[in-house]
Amino acid sequence: MVSRVASTTATQATHRVGAASAAGTAARRLVRAWRMALEELGDPADAEAMKQYMKGVAPFFGVKSVARRSVANAAKSQAALSPDLTRDWGFYVAVMDTALDEEERELHYCAVDLLSSAQAKKCLVQLDAEAASAQIDGALRRWVTTKPWWDTVDLLASHVGGAFWQHHTPQMREHMRLWLKSDSLWQQRTAILCQLKQRHSTDKAFLFEACSSLMGGTEFFINKAIGWALRNYARVNAEAVQAFVAQHDERISALSRREALKHIGPGSAGSEKEKTDRKKDKKTDNATQKRHQRANAKRKAASTATRSKR
Repeated sequence: MVSRVASTTATQATHRVGAASAAGTAARRLVRAWRMALEELGDPADAEAMKQYMKGVAPFFGVKSVARRSVANAAKSQAALSPDLTRDWGFYVAVMDTALDEEERELHYCAVDLLSSAQAKKCLVQLDAEAASAQIDGALRRWVTTKPWWDTVDLLASHVGGAFWQHHTPQMREHMRLWLKSDSLWQQRTAILCQLKQRHSTDKAFLFEACSSLMGGTEFFINKAIGWALRNYARVNAEAVQAFVAQHDERISALSRREALKHIGPGSAGSEKEKTDRKKDKKTDNATQKRHQRANAKRKAASTATRSKR
């Protein structure tokens, strides 16, 4: 009996290794297909403009979103992926990890789009509680802290994080509480934004907990996220958002207040105070962008130095 159980366990382990290997191979094949298509379609002038707009977080091929999605879907068909692979969450994890190993930003976008697809979310739904918790703390955390900037982090937070929140709420809530205390502003931003698409299903208590716990700082990306999350929730519960903002009037930043109340009440009017606040926010934004741009340049230089040593 013992030998039979051991044999079964060994067989299951072998199958898992084989599946992971197949997923990795298919992921590399798909990312190569994306690269070939994007390189052919890229425009150097657009590439430079896109790089500048994203503050140098990554180089670009110079392919805009509509064309990128079109060639990405075509490349996916050409990659001849087996139906079994596209029903395996591990395949989508492998694609995102493989894409993030590449420098060009459009490859990251292609992978995020794939992760946001209905088929990927079906795979995510099928994870059991333990696996979901491991994926939140492992894959999702890795993705929002690897070459992070708002362009990928916000999509990962709202689409992938949102799917985890919807289908694995206890696990997501547990990890997001920890992320609120993280040193990573991108993990904090994800914790704030992960309910953007929940609308009437929003956990109001957690949303307000997340916003209040990070109030009072000067980090633009956090204050903007607080305002955005509150503004989005105000579409379904304006009274609760107004009351929350009033409750925290002494602590909430002018930017967060203005964004939260943008469509429902005082806070967006053209008063002299609001105009002054907007000027202050713009200065803070510029300083933050420059600080992150310097950090991105250092990261890229370190990455280049590491590759040259190899």
